[in-house]
Amino acid sequence: MICARVYPSNLLLGGGRVANRDKLLVDLFEAYYAARKNKRSSYSVMEYEVNYESRLIALADRLCDRSYTPKKSICFISFYPVQREVFAANFEDRIVHHLVYNYINHIFEDIFIHDSYSCRKNKGTSSGIKRLKKAIRGASDNYTKDAYVLKLDIKGYFMNIKKDVLMFQVMKVLNKFSYKLKVNLDFISYLIKMIIYHDPTKDAVIKGDRSDWAGLPYDKSLFNAPRDTGLPIGNLTSQLFGNIYLDGMDKYIKHKLGFRYYGRYVDDFFMVCKDKQRLKLAMKKIDIFLKENLFLDIHPGKIYFQHIKTGVKFLGVFIKPYRIYIDKRCKSAFYRKIDTIGIVDKPLEICNSYLGLMKNYDSFRLRDNILRYGLNRGYNSITMSGDRVKRIEFKQKEKI
Repeated sequence: MICARVYPSNLLLGGGRVANRDKLLVDLFEAYYAARKNKRSSYSVMEYEVNYESRLIALADRLCDRSYTPKKSICFISFYPVQREVFAANFEDRIVHHLVYNYINHIFEDIFIHDSYSCRKNKGTSSGIKRLKKAIRGASDNYTKDAYVLKLDIKGYFMNIKKDVLMFQVMKVLNKFSYKLKVNLDFISYLIKMIIYHDPTKDAVIKGDRSDWAGLPYDKSLFNAPRDTGLPIGNLTSQLFGNIYLDGMDKYIKHKLGFRYYGRYVDDFFMVCKDKQRLKLAMKKIDIFLKENLFLDIHPGKIYFQHIKTGVKFLGVFIKPYRIYIDKRCKSAFYRKIDTIGIVDKPLEICNSYLGLMKNYDSFRLRDNILRYGLNRGYNSITMSGDRVKRIEFKQKEKI
């Protein structure tokens, strides 16, 4: 049995509201429930859940006396949709990430522009696609006038984030809006600094074979990043900090350069305008802004600049006049899943996740072709209810 230490009740006093150790413990439980959501079958979550109450009490003690330090991360290579290096934080560290996110996210939500779509409530890829479609229609008066779309990408974004710049940006906002915090500013500053400056490459547990890193560009790995540079892909806080880091660029493009039709998802952003030369000049100005203020570069191989009638690929779809198609990468992934669906867990969920995505776009014939392909790959029947698969029956009469 773990005995709780006694701390003064005003330890976490902030904005005139008392948030003592007991309140911190309540917040930790909320963060714990959020961190384990949809992940309770994983080994790390099950292992933590055995004695989660005593573990959370001990974590609260370490946060209060500031003896908390992040544990080892698991590093591996993800190959879909592209090859990238991922660091999975220890489950207890993920609880702290959710704690910090819950404390500060509402403040930054109030200052972000509307057209930033990544890792935000009621946003996401579908929102980004709809907004780009609306932007194209608005700039071209519903395809009756000429307009152009410029889509840019930042080279090695997460691996090139400067931690000092990020810390300055975060604290500048929190100092300004400290009255909105439910905890002491000094306490949340301690947690944020701990997360930002933590180096996950130290003592990281490598999962998989080292040959998995073959083919990964040199600047796409945190192991090759300069000191105090780069954030790990895979952490909740990294997604929030990624939005914060580029918030200045968002406002520069929207307010300083005056582009009405602009949107960004992580480091992939677009502008739509009737004036082709204005877009060309803006690209040069944005490149200078990124270099001078954020120490980032536009990816020279991912510049897309075309007339709107040519179409534009964005967030897994291809937007053409009056229609939106699923791109080849998503289509190929669904076919691959169909090939293995008899030997993987939750086949119905896999099918319905792809069908749920595709039904939002012009894909009726594609969905029909993929399911027919499944019938030719060993299925005896596929029972549908509306746009969802209700049952898959295999030729071996095994029902799922």
